[in-house]
Amino acid sequence: MNDMILVTRVVGAALIVIGIAGYALTGAESVTALLPAILGLPLLGLGLWGGQESRRRTAIHIALVLALLGFLGTLVNVIELP
Repeated sequence: MNDMILVTRVVGAALIVIGIAGYALTGAESVTALLPAILGLPLLGLGLWGGQESRRRTAIHIALVLALLGFLGTLVNVIELP
């Protein structure tokens, strides 16, 4: 198995766990606590889909774009901090 596919799967699964745990630990008050899980689900799916050699490059490139969009979306809020 390709290392990047494994990393994509692990990061996707970790984001799902963090999102669900954050949502549960905050008393399920804010749906925004699920945002990591919402980003992690397609990453995990792409990691699983890319397990086949013929789809590996496509899956990794899509996962990279998705991760970059998630990072840039977070960066916008970090820049606004005082």
